[in-house]
Amino acid sequence: MTADRELFAWGRRDNGRLGLGNQQSHTLPKPLSLEPGFTARAVKCGVDCSFVLALNDRLLACGSNRCNKLALDTDDQTVDESHTLKPITAKPVMAEPVKAVTMGTSHTAVLTASGKCLTFGSNSFGQLGYEREGSSREPQIVQALENKKLTFVSCGDTFTVAVSNDKDVFTWGKGARGRLGGQSDDDCSTPKCVTLPEKLKVLSVSCSHSTTMVCGKVL
Repeated sequence: MTADRELFAWGRRDNGRLGLGNQQSHTLPKPLSLEPGFTARAVKCGVDCSFVLALNDRLLACGSNRCNKLALDTDDQTVDESHTLKPITAKPVMAEPVKAVTMGTSHTAVLTASGKCLTFGSNSFGQLGYEREGSSREPQIVQALENKKLTFVSCGDTFTVAVSNDKDVFTWGKGARGRLGGQSDDDCSTPKCVTLPEKLKVLSVSCSHSTTMVCGKVL
């Protein structure tokens, strides 16, 4: 995204992840258009999908919708993939302004303006932070953190990390290789508070495939 909020995409074509309306790969940047009424504020690329956060605090997405990780399913249609950036109209995501979005391999977390966390997509390791009812693939609020105001959320491959305004760090999902920052490598579908060596005012958090890094100021 340029300083004038113009969008360009290039690279691998699969699943329509470039949002250019086709499945062609491009080695050079190609201009990317949004639907009328949307102007880009931020962009986020995943493994096989892309999100745009618009100035109106709404989300658009393209690429693979595996496990509904783009929240593009409707009441009467299951969407496999989208080759253009489509506005997300799922009611839980539309309920309030979106502050940030982050993606894992097959799940997504949204941070709302009020500090709530919505998750959707695969829950094979508990990375959504709740036990899903039946076959529902609709985005849901992580109820275990509903009484917390979250300031940061980040997704690793199959786990999720959130930070609250009272300086607590929570993790959930796949536990293998120390992903969750605790004593156990067991998977966990309920957010658990991580004990850091020192109390921090967290300034930034980032997760990769199986690693988390937190930047903060010691209190």
